Amino acid sequence: MNAGAADRALIEAALGDALRQDGVPGGHYDLVADYPLRGGKRMRPLLCLAACRLHGGSPAEALPAAVALELLHSAFLVHDDIEDGSARRRGLPTMHEVVGTARAINVGDALSALALVAIAKGGRRWPGEVAGAVTAEFAHLLLRTTEGQAAELAWIAAGRYDLGDADYLALVRDKTSWYSALHPLRIGALIGSRGRADLDRLNDFGFALGAVFQIHDDLENLEATSTYGKDVAGDILEGKPTLPLLHLLRVASPADRALVLRSIGPRGEGPPATRGTIVRDLIEHYGSLDHARESAGALAGLALAEFRHLFGGLPPSEALEFLFDLVTGLRARTHPRVFLTI
Repeated sequence: MNAGAADRALIEAALGDALRQDGVPGGHYDLVADYPLRGGKRMRPLLCLAACRLHGGSPAEALPAAVALELLHSAFLVHDDIEDGSARRRGLPTMHEVVGTARAINVGDALSALALVAIAKGGRRWPGEVAGAVTAEFAHLLLRTTEGQAAELAWIAAGRYDLGDADYLALVRDKTSWYSALHPLRIGALIGSRGRADLDRLNDFGFALGAVFQIHDDLENLEATSTYGKDVAGDILEGKPTLPLLHLLRVASPADRALVLRSIGPRGEGPPATRGTIVRDLIEHYGSLDHARESAGALAGLALAEFRHLFGGLPPSEALEFLFDLVTGLRARTHPRVFLTI
């Protein structure tokens, strides 16, 4: 079993233990376990354990933090689905569609609370300064992620689409990269090195990795197949400022730009399926998919260069192979005609 598979097995077992709670009426903990047990890539906890390994630690040391990252991810998803009005998550109805908004909000809050419990348990086994630093990293993760989400929701509410790629990447850094890559790497390195690692050296790598992940998510929402687990073209109907949409609004003719603005967002005109088709066709017509793929390619190149800079002097290991495969795998999924070599 390679490091990725072994670490995934550790994560699944520890996640099951964290979710094995009872004593609250109404099936509360069955609901709390729903999103985490629907599966997922487990990218965040796997990154945390890989970084721990690469900085001299064992995966067991960072396991409580890895579990906390996955629980927070599920908490964010429950709340995001409410904020976005989404109907499907991982192939099934969203939490609020099943039990209502009030109970779904409570489930998200409970997942956040269980994440804090996991961090508290981990703090008992980490040196005092490391435990304090890990707590600070998690606090920063929560702050930046909610700030990023607030910015996106404010832009949607105000109909702000006069945004460039730099604006998009600044948003992605806050709402995606910090919690999806930067903090998982930093926390794993912090624990594995016993607080000795220079965490800021990981920032460019983590930012680029998280941004490629987000652009892939933007593209997947537009190019979804029948196996897609979320709302197809949901980003269009929500009016999210994705990279392809912002590019389209910059380059489209005045008439087509006006048509797009009438079609997107919660106040869009016409049947949802028709609106989604109109905008997707224009995104394809104006080369906005290619623009997003090229941007992802540039960011994947940055991630690969940072990977070599950070870890090129280390002996081969399964943790290194996992990180490399993650970078190149995201690149291939976003732009399958291009391949990277180590």
